[in-house]
Amino acid sequence: MIRSMTAFIKEEIQHENFTGSWEIRSVNQRYLEIHIYLPEHFRNLETKIRTLIINTPNITRGRIECKLHIYTYYENEQNTINLNNTLIKNLIESIKKIHYKKNINKIDPIKILSWPGVIIHKKINNEINYPIIIGSCKTALCKLITLRELEGSALKPIIEHKLSKIQTEINNIKKELPNSILYQKQKILKKITDINITIDNKRFEEEILLYTQRIDIAEEIDRIEIHIKNTISTLLSEQVIGRKLDFIMQELYKETNTISAKSTNIKIIQSSIEIKILIDQIREQIQNIE
Repeated sequence: MIRSMTAFIKEEIQHENFTGSWEIRSVNQRYLEIHIYLPEHFRNLETKIRTLIINTPNITRGRIECKLHIYTYYENEQNTINLNNTLIKNLIESIKKIHYKKNINKIDPIKILSWPGVIIHKKINNEINYPIIIGSCKTALCKLITLRELEGSALKPIIEHKLSKIQTEINNIKKELPNSILYQKQKILKKITDINITIDNKRFEEEILLYTQRIDIAEEIDRIEIHIKNTISTLLSEQVIGRKLDFIMQELYKETNTISAKSTNIKIIQSSIEIKILIDQIREQIQNIE
């Protein structure tokens, strides 16, 4: 099962005393990196949430950002706002002094209410049902995994299509190999004819054989085809495959470079360039795979 490392989920929390929501975002990262953002009164839940994420199956890589929003309503105090009257008085006195110096006459009550500490928030730890919060986080993580799997399943046919194109280019190279060897043989013969020297045919064939062995790319082609089959089988694995796929692409690129370096045939070189472009495109997709 291919799982992408990119996903976002928002899970609403509904309770008789409060409402809230979890926002969980996942992006690609080499290792598992967890960032948890909790309201001040709920910081003691951080260790439990971190442990929950670490122990969640199918989350092994990626940057996970987990943010909790809580909105608390008390049954008999929904319309009550508790104010810090001492602080308000001091603020108003300070504003009047500024107004006197700046010749400003208006006091904005909304800005006073937004001043830190003016509105007294009651401690709500005792009002919050922690198991409900943690349970909703579990639900959100399950939904996140589902989204990661959906996006991963969309990547599979894209990668397979590009692998098919690589195989097509390899088939083109195979067809061109006999022409490449014949071309090199004719090229050497022409040079010998141009300088008008007599050669030993047996020695000439031996040199051609040695040269053919130096430019032979059959082993590289075989290894590329093995890597293509290995990639296809890896895409069907239920394990974490991102790093393995990245390693296979490195090996594919290495073999293609060798083909390009050995060959002097224009068509083979063009095919090897096309293969490298396709490998780069696959690697871009693999960066998002867990």
